[in-house]
Amino acid sequence: MPTPPSVGYDSCMTRALYALLLSSCAAVPEPTMEPNAHHSAAPSSPPSPTVVSSTTQSPNGEASYYDGAGRRIDSQGAPRGEVDRWQSRSIDRHEPVAARPPRVGRRNIQLHHARLDNALRMLAREGRFNLVINGDLNQSISVDLRAVDPYEALLAIAHSHGVDVQYQGNIVIVSRDD
Repeated sequence: MPTPPSVGYDSCMTRALYALLLSSCAAVPEPTMEPNAHHSAAPSSPPSPTVVSSTTQSPNGEASYYDGAGRRIDSQGAPRGEVDRWQSRSIDRHEPVAARPPRVGRRNIQLHHARLDNALRMLAREGRFNLVINGDLNQSISVDLRAVDPYEALLAIAHSHGVDVQYQGNIVIVSRDD
């Protein structure tokens, strides 16, 4: 077996990695239903026909058995009550719809004698969300906000001026409460 050159710390790490690589390629013994030799307890009943794909030995001396699908089983081949956290799980395709647009960061907003509809459009542009304005919102407003999320600012301004805000899909709909 060739060895890498030895020069300082890097060569020590290289040797360790090289040894690890070679040891992982070594032949692995065939798993059995019997616990390891230094484990004193033997199975109380004959093993079932379940095929064990691997066994592990914990630090306290207990043997763990796994079936061909990677599920943990007891020494007789029956499934264990606990859930294997590495087992595959399916994820529901329908994710819940968000209750607000994604956050884009906080902004300082100063508006003096601006039209309400123009202010809401500016906040939608800053917050990178879609906006539909329903009705005439041409009243004049003045605001001075520090470190606010654009959507939160839109909500505060709209509600303070009697305007209803809804978030549907990925669109913010603004309309008079009339």
